[in-house]
Amino acid sequence: EVVAAIETEFDTRSRATRPAGYPDMPFKIETVQVFDESVMRWVDLYDARQLRHKAQLWAFQPESIWHSDAQGVIPDPEKKLCTFTTPLGSPRRARIATDAGVPPT
Repeated sequence: EVVAAIETEFDTRSRATRPAGYPDMPFKIETVQVFDESVMRWVDLYDARQLRHKAQLWAFQPESIWHSDAQGVIPDPEKKLCTFTTPLGSPRRARIATDAGVPPT
């Protein structure tokens, strides 16, 4: 479920910003890591029980000729908040007719 949510979010973003001549490929994730505060390092995400409130994730795509996930050090976790859900109290949003079929930018 988490992988599907991440893939959906970034697939929409990558398609909306795809350069000319770049193939229309779906955004896929190979592995996900979560910052484990008990050991203070990034670990592979195997089970939803590893997730905690405000958990920070790092997603890796499979190697491709179109991009390279160069190996390196994952940066320290950040304190800013990012969510895929609508915060409580936010105004309702709806598409208008002119938005139909247009990806967000």
